[in-house]
Amino acid sequence: MTTRTGIITAAFLGLSSLFAGNAMAEHKPLRAGSGDARIRFDLGHRGGVSVSINNGHRHEAGRRWIPERYEERHVQVLVERGHYHEVHTQVLVHAGHYETRFVPPIYKRIVMRDGCVENVLVRAGYNERVWCPPKYEARCEKVWVPDRYETVCQKVLVPGRWEYVGGGHDHDHDHGNGRSARR
Repeated sequence: MTTRTGIITAAFLGLSSLFAGNAMAEHKPLRAGSGDARIRFDLGHRGGVSVSINNGHRHEAGRRWIPERYEERHVQVLVERGHYHEVHTQVLVHAGHYETRFVPPIYKRIVMRDGCVENVLVRAGYNERVWCPPKYEARCEKVWVPDRYETVCQKVLVPGRWEYVGGGHDHDHDHGNGRSARR
């Protein structure tokens, strides 16, 4: 027995027991094709089954079976959790610059013939321009790196369900099993 045949058989048995129960409760005979009740089955080209019930009223209410199927959905997936990361940087404390420095004079001690010691100037003092290189300091900072997500495409199985067609049904209170929230 194929799945389609099984669905049709189960739907027919369920609906016929439903009509038989309603006919007995109202003490009316169930006559097929007499206008009291008509059941119509439609097979969709994608394997769906449509069941329509006409109980003699002007509107027709029915359910259509939507078979299970796979859908592609784009989902955000966590790749890496948020964490602290140490960042080492060189921070400029003082920029490079030129300074003027005084170079002291140079004296030499000489002992004279008479035995006296005398300081003799060898080179006079002078100002000199000197390059002072920049001064850097190593610093370590902790920086928060947020969660990282990637979008991936996943195939998800969507289960089969009944969909109501026609009038007379409260679509807002359907729970997917054919039962309404109000009873």
